[in-house]
Amino acid sequence: MKNPLRMRNNTKKLDQLTSMRFFAALMIVIQHSVVLGLFGISNFGLPLAQGVSFFFVLSGFILTYVYPKLETWLEIKQFWRARVARIWPAYLASFLLGFWLLHYQWDNKIAAANLLMVQAWMPKSAYYFSYNAVAWSVSAEFFFYLAFPVILYKWNKNWLFKLLFSGAILISLIVLTNRLLLPAYNPPDGPGALLVDQAGVLYISPLSRIFEFIFGMCVALAYRRGGRVKWSTFTATSYELAVIILCVISMYEIKFIAAWIGQSVLGASAAHWVRHSGSMFVFGLLIYIMAHGRGKISEALAHSFLVVLGEISFSLYLIHQILLVYYNINISEFPRLSDPLAFSVFISVLLLSSYLMWTVIEMPGRRLIIGHQKIHGTAVMTKSWQDHLALSWKPILAGLVLCCVIGFIYITMKKPNFISQKEAVNITPASLKGYAGASFGNLFTLRGLDIKCDAGGLNIKLAWESKVTQKLYRTIAIHLINDAGEILGQADYKQSFKKQDVEQGGIWLDTLLIPADKLNGNMKKLAIGIYDASNTLLLIDRNNTDWGGHRLIIPVDKCLGKS
Repeated sequence: MKNPLRMRNNTKKLDQLTSMRFFAALMIVIQHSVVLGLFGISNFGLPLAQGVSFFFVLSGFILTYVYPKLETWLEIKQFWRARVARIWPAYLASFLLGFWLLHYQWDNKIAAANLLMVQAWMPKSAYYFSYNAVAWSVSAEFFFYLAFPVILYKWNKNWLFKLLFSGAILISLIVLTNRLLLPAYNPPDGPGALLVDQAGVLYISPLSRIFEFIFGMCVALAYRRGGRVKWSTFTATSYELAVIILCVISMYEIKFIAAWIGQSVLGASAAHWVRHSGSMFVFGLLIYIMAHGRGKISEALAHSFLVVLGEISFSLYLIHQILLVYYNINISEFPRLSDPLAFSVFISVLLLSSYLMWTVIEMPGRRLIIGHQKIHGTAVMTKSWQDHLALSWKPILAGLVLCCVIGFIYITMKKPNFISQKEAVNITPASLKGYAGASFGNLFTLRGLDIKCDAGGLNIKLAWESKVTQKLYRTIAIHLINDAGEILGQADYKQSFKKQDVEQGGIWLDTLLIPADKLNGNMKKLAIGIYDASNTLLLIDRNNTDWGGHRLIIPVDKCLGKS
């Protein structure tokens, strides 16, 4: 039977746009590394999370370019099937990976929302940032896929109305959030997790983000109507370089524009949207210019190596935060490396893992779902994606290298540093003697502790004694708080990466450093707790606690040079 989603032979493959997906995904990886305070890297004041806005604009462009018409119900069904095949295999794999590495707690409603890819449709952080938090954007994208056939109907005639209508929806949501005085954000582990917030309405909700998607569709329409431009190589390269610089300037200046808007009649809600999506118009211009492929930069981006990086960017995006969070909570167990080397190792593991997910899960799963229907993609993927599958030498080599890297990391992971009770007592200065001996849930005793400050940050030593024979699998909560008990910074860590067995009476020393750049001027106290896989904190037998006796509170204002 003839394929209803016929891909015209004269439709040019825009491989350079696929490569750009990798750089947008890398922006988000860097941003999340900065948020977690890992690897000592900086975003240089750029809101790199706007890479998500680039994805939405690019998605609208690519879908309109590939599917200029969906004329029958059969074509629409085949389109939806192809879209589910595009995202579901890797999406499900990342969902399961998160359960394996981060021990997510199952909740029927939230899990169902995630598996159905509708968690972003509910503007509550308990849903949209549940499990693998970055998957919210896939949920929004899924909404766009469902709406695309309707939006595409008579697109050449009514595109302006649909763009303005989606803009009107966005403005209505901004006005509504201002009128309702919604908080900017409710953390998913806080008391307001089931309440609506600005982030859920203006940053997460597909109703607000579909404006970017439809704008991308408009860029595709302009590209098709404009035909082949007659730019020289020099002129095209100049345009490409200029628009890249313009994107950087836009992302840098957008925070100042957002602050100005926040003081205007448009209010905080409009500022919230601008901070996260304000560069969408410049991104559209970037896509338009790069799509022509006339300059040296777009020519370089169409190189097969960069195209493959672009192909694996979806898997990379889905798993990067899982790996970052896993590293962060187990950081005390990993070998101490310089920040550049640690970041290089992380990127290597991320790239190899993403490539393997693409070859053995994403692409085979896609083929399984769509059957014999033609897979549209880049020239690299269309001609040779089968060459990347499990029986070829490329994924085998990638798997071997990944195993070697992970194996080396594993064997160099730290084991608990067992010490004597006398050593535990000796590390505790007189000013902290009153906190030693605190019992946590009849499972652990804090036998000794020391907290020192230097130019590098806050150095913490904690000597723990096990009151029973057990495995070390729990998490130590380290919170830096203000006088009200609000968390201003934290450095939680796992007791043992390898779930080490420890006998009753065993004492070991944990050491960690909270870098200076993670210290906040309002921090006054250190809060220590221990929680298990169900996020239940152990009860502490001391008076100097909060949260109903579940966090031990230690003043650190003198250490931080405060009165």
